[in-house]
Amino acid sequence: MKITKYLKNKFLKKEGFPICESSEFRNALKIIKSHCNSSVTDLNAEEKLDFLKYALHTIKSDFLTSYRAEIIYKKSVNPQEARVLPFIGDLTGDKVKLNIESVDIFTFPWERNRISSALKNLKNTIFKHDESNHFAIYYPYMNICYVHNGIHSSTIAKYYNKGYIKADLYDMEKAFKSYSTDGSSWFLKETIERIDDVFDFRIAIMFEICKMIYETNRRI
Repeated sequence: MKITKYLKNKFLKKEGFPICESSEFRNALKIIKSHCNSSVTDLNAEEKLDFLKYALHTIKSDFLTSYRAEIIYKKSVNPQEARVLPFIGDLTGDKVKLNIESVDIFTFPWERNRISSALKNLKNTIFKHDESNHFAIYYPYMNICYVHNGIHSSTIAKYYNKGYIKADLYDMEKAFKSYSTDGSSWFLKETIERIDDVFDFRIAIMFEICKMIYETNRRI
């Protein structure tokens, strides 16, 4: 048992993974890295970027849809909040104006009546950002706008793909340099101090893919 654990840990270190990660996170990154670096596929830098962007798009679609679908699958859904990425002074201080059509909206709709009301109100009009109601954070590279207030109207704005929303800008490049993850927790790179839970293992995978895209672009 001790030998098996030793070999497993040695393998994980060799592959560049932390030791106590979620299996989904570990498996996904192993597959993605293996495909990008395989001598069989022999991908050049541009082809690697194309595959990384495809993987990001696919995982993100799965992630975003699963939370919006809860009010369809479940009789009742409790309101909840998510911390997409660690939050230690990581906002740039800037606000960005985002076209709903070109950004992915992450929300937790919990009330079907509010969805129906938003469907009716926004069907024949364009969604407009309300400074007193809509609060959001934008994560570049992921191209995710997490809306934590004004949830139901922004959910339907994305459904109709019309309008704009303003959001605080998250400093992703600082995050790439500051944080690491094992798919279950977030850590400070310098001290290996655990600072937060990972809300969903798919966020951790997307973070790592975005970091690969960032680093690949810097090398080109």
